[in-house]
Amino acid sequence: MIPVSPGAKVIVLDAKDSFTMQRQFQGAWRALYPGVLEYVALSDGGLVTSVDVASRTVVTDFDKYNPAVANIIPQQRAGRIAEIAGVADRKGSLNAGKDADIVLLETAPRLEVRMTLSRGQVVYDSTRS
Repeated sequence: MIPVSPGAKVIVLDAKDSFTMQRQFQGAWRALYPGVLEYVALSDGGLVTSVDVASRTVVTDFDKYNPAVANIIPQQRAGRIAEIAGVADRKGSLNAGKDADIVLLETAPRLEVRMTLSRGQVVYDSTRS
């Protein structure tokens, strides 16, 4: 587990209402980082509408946040190769109903594979080895 500073909080503002394996991810977050991670879905105000770098303010439809650190990740879509191959409807993004191949890494104190998911199924979990 990565050490977390007392009082620190991670807020995930999501432009979607759900994502692949959401229940499993949120269960892991609660187990590993209780009270640290807050997930705000689209319908709860998770859509980032603007960012003011000078005032360190992230604005959503319903709220404003002033994080110490912010990582803004734009909505993802399938790459051109997935579109050309005709598989963009099931590959290329993390959305409900799509195939997902994900590797979760932990970087402290050293780089370590924590979990691997393929086609929506856990194929490796370091806590179960």
